[in-house]
Amino acid sequence: MTSTSPEEQLPEQVFRELFHAHAPTVRRYIHPRIDDVEERGEVFQQVWLRFFAYMQKNPVDNVGGFLVALAMRRVKDWYGRSVKCEKASDAIGTSGTGDPLVHRENELLIRQLPRGTGDVELRLDLAKALCELTPEDRLVLSLTYVDRLTNREVGVVLGVSQQCVNQRLHRALGQLRVSEHLKNYGYDGNREVWE
Repeated sequence: MTSTSPEEQLPEQVFRELFHAHAPTVRRYIHPRIDDVEERGEVFQQVWLRFFAYMQKNPVDNVGGFLVALAMRRVKDWYGRSVKCEKASDAIGTSGTGDPLVHRENELLIRQLPRGTGDVELRLDLAKALCELTPEDRLVLSLTYVDRLTNREVGVVLGVSQQCVNQRLHRALGQLRVSEHLKNYGYDGNREVWE
């Protein structure tokens, strides 16, 4: 049996502090994407176990972004393994893609519309406009407006620079601005649509 020196292990207190500081961010990412409470708990636990194992050997500059990246991978894995995936893809219909996770991301973005915009047609047209965006641009919108990550954290999650995140966000909002689906609503591409 090999033992590790105290320097090689992160103290339990550090784990607790990191957990208490970042658990809400991880939950905020996982919970709206997985409906089943037990499955959410399982994915949440997997994220933290992998994070703590990684932290034993490697430093992490942006813990929040790193944790969301782990959560994103675990959620993707869950959707890939889930039997519910087949049922969800059968029910999608209007998402423009057979990927239930993409459909869920679109759904979460639409839910972020301000309360005064309860118009069903607007929500359907926004869903169509979101399907016109690249998966990368939709993901940047989702991480920014649904998960409320900073551009720096989004960059860590996606493994790109903050400038690249800014460009994708600008491009996505610009494409929504000129979308045929949203022209009748007076949407001018401002970020305030989801804020």
